[in-house]
Amino acid sequence: MKGQYANIINLAIGLVVIFGMMAAISPKGPDGFPILLGKSNLVVMLGFCTFNILLGAGMTFAILTGGIDLSVGRCLAVANVLFALVLNATSSLVLATAAALLCGAGVGLVNGVITVKGRIPSFIATLGTYMVCWGLAYVLSSGETITTNAEIMRRPFVRAWIPLAPVIVPVMAVVLAHFLLTNFKSGRFFYAVGGNVEAARLSGIAVDRVRIMAFVICGFCAGIGGVLYWTKLGSGSSLAGEAFELYAIAAVIIGGTSLSGGEGTVIGTFLGALIMGVLREGLVIREVSEHWQKVVFGAVIIAAVLFDSLRRRRRD
Repeated sequence: MKGQYANIINLAIGLVVIFGMMAAISPKGPDGFPILLGKSNLVVMLGFCTFNILLGAGMTFAILTGGIDLSVGRCLAVANVLFALVLNATSSLVLATAAALLCGAGVGLVNGVITVKGRIPSFIATLGTYMVCWGLAYVLSSGETITTNAEIMRRPFVRAWIPLAPVIVPVMAVVLAHFLLTNFKSGRFFYAVGGNVEAARLSGIAVDRVRIMAFVICGFCAGIGGVLYWTKLGSGSSLAGEAFELYAIAAVIIGGTSLSGGEGTVIGTFLGALIMGVLREGLVIREVSEHWQKVVFGAVIIAAVLFDSLRRRRRD
């Protein structure tokens, strides 16, 4: 754990350095300050980080146990569409939210059972559910954007909650996930299973249950993401969550979680998501094309994976 906390400190320093570099190369506004530091740009940057943080928190559990979930982006889309449909049918935020969360957790459960009980690599299993969720989202929405009842948007509670949810909910997810992983014996099981499955099994840990639970948590976070997507656009869409799974995985890897499992922190994932957000906003302000942005993100991910591999080899 000392090594992991040292990694968090290094990530925090890296975040400050990258933010300073992006601010330095950012064009100046009328007031002489870098545009990157403007309120509107900071809001956009945090908005990009919202789903990376939330989905990354759930993805951390899956990767800690030696798995991976490629379906979270499309799972978010199904949850978002289902939320909008239930909301229009019942005008109840509680029922709509419950439907989205159950949808996310259900997809996660399916992923876990197929992977663990079916003994199928999680990459293949979740790629299959990715396609299933993609099709379901399109069928449920009939390929159209589902606009929700405008009357609901005018409720005092909703108007007060919507601006805060995309910031508060991801931060709460990180805090709760960190608390679970570091303060509960069951949280330590995720590290044990990812570190050495056979040793964990011999020590009495219900390995299959832990691995399945990791996917359920991952899917549950995607369900929450479906609700948060509605708070941003006020609608349901089968296009929601496009490529979100790639950014979530990138945040986890940049945050120092080992792809081989057993090592990593949710706080690291949080910082990894912020680093991605700063990089993206800095490149957008410099008018770097979206294609070159992907090149930069890809290079950063490769560097993070190589660093993790070299670190493990040196330790071994």
